[in-house]
Amino acid sequence: MFPKNTHKALIIDRNIVMAKSIDSLARTGSLFAAVGAAHLAGKGGIIQLLRNKGYTVTPIIDVFTESGPSRKKPLKTIFRHQHLRFPAHTTGW
Repeated sequence: MFPKNTHKALIIDRNIVMAKSIDSLARTGSLFAAVGAAHLAGKGGIIQLLRNKGYTVTPIIDVFTESGPSRKKPLKTIFRHQHLRFPAHTTGW
């Protein structure tokens, strides 16, 4: 784990800024916000900071389905350059 002051600078202080930004943006209309997992949990996490501001924060649960294959074909028609070739590296890696 990081030293306390590093954790504060990298996680806690940034959580406060992000929660304030999310709050400001949400007041202007609908908002979807995504952040790294390290910023979510705990008393100083973005979830709790937003709940403290009165927000209801709920996770989006992904359900794996068989719909992927049926969606793949239409996407292939949109992105026609599927067979792009990249030059081989001659640098030895």
